[in-house]
Amino acid sequence: IDGTLEVNYKHAPFLLVNGTTATVVVGQGALPGVSDGLIHPMDGEKEIPHYIEAIYVENQNGEVVALRELSLLEESPATFVFAIPEG
Repeated sequence: IDGTLEVNYKHAPFLLVNGTTATVVVGQGALPGVSDGLIHPMDGEKEIPHYIEAIYVENQNGEVVALRELSLLEESPATFVFAIPEG
């Protein structure tokens, strides 16, 4: 994998579905069974904090159906668990 692709995997959101519950994680390394993948850091301790500010999910019509704002004090991986809306 070239460096560009690895950076994309570190910043990519992944959606996991279990029944009527969904989980979004940021970074391929946050996926179950992926021990060598990258996870986006949540580093609020730096002079200029670097972290995921929000995770949102759109439905098939492009409407936001779930949103979570994250804190710079949260630990990696950035995660959002929500109930899948009907429809």
